[in-house]
Amino acid sequence: MRLIALVLMLACASPAGAYQADAPGSAPQAAGESQQIALHRTRLGHYTIALRLNRPVRIGPEAAPHDEIRLVVDTAASHTALNLPIAEQLNAGEPFVLDRLAHGTTGSFLTDTLTLQDADFGAGRRDIDSIVLPGPEEPAHGSHGFLGASAFSDERIEIDFPRGLLRIDQDLQIARDLEIDPDRRIVTGFARVRGAAQPVRVLIDTGPNASVANSALAGRRSSLNPGGQTRTLVTGVDSQASIRSERRRLFGGLEIGELCFPMFWASVLDVYAFENLGWSDEPAMIIGLDILQDARLRIDYQTGAVEIEGLSHTACRRTNEFRGARG
Repeated sequence: MRLIALVLMLACASPAGAYQADAPGSAPQAAGESQQIALHRTRLGHYTIALRLNRPVRIGPEAAPHDEIRLVVDTAASHTALNLPIAEQLNAGEPFVLDRLAHGTTGSFLTDTLTLQDADFGAGRRDIDSIVLPGPEEPAHGSHGFLGASAFSDERIEIDFPRGLLRIDQDLQIARDLEIDPDRRIVTGFARVRGAAQPVRVLIDTGPNASVANSALAGRRSSLNPGGQTRTLVTGVDSQASIRSERRRLFGGLEIGELCFPMFWASVLDVYAFENLGWSDEPAMIIGLDILQDARLRIDYQTGAVEIEGLSHTACRRTNEFRGARG
């Protein structure tokens, strides 16, 4: 059995892992060019992008054929991923052999690969290395899969959540607040959390709409309260493995790059992703859209540099309001 590492996560407050990517077939954009692509925010808070296919597919047994699907923009997925019923229609009638092991947020699952030929999400047609996701045609998050790192070559991109825009611009200047894991092609790094004696490992995940902290972080003095009763359901990408948390805790100040919060909420869950990343025994978080919705992310897929910037009330002011701020 061949091994794949994939991190895809969906977490909903009261409402997925890392796949090693080959370089996709698209050419880098020329310097001086800039493209802006609109993102759509769903009712559950996920940001999706329209992907135009090279042939129409049926989304539902009675729906008319369509050549456009919507994917969640996901910085914690090294590969683009399609729900199995749609992927089967694009595979020229050939059945998939689900014999590759992938690691998701709640556990591992079996998958297979597919190349999306001449696909276009607004930046020009390109071939995109993808995997298939076992599960329903249109899961609860209302999309048909995930747009991962394999959709980009050596491009520099900016995800502006408040404005709902994805920008591709080779002239972007990008600081190294975080970085792309060279093996998994996901965005990771460290954050400061008030009360934590050491930097906290973070996975920047634009897929889920709720952030998750592990017990190693929640057990530190960084947690300000024992937890409310807001439920968080984390569902694996195969829709077969779900974990429910009854605890959603309030934490002290958070600083990641130029993004700062005086206080923030996170659900306490020791999901499989922490174990798979080797973070079980140290303070760690999966940063979701409840925090990232007020941020701007810039990613350089050539150098691996990732910059994160808070906007308006989430910008770092470097005052005593956050004692853990960088000097």
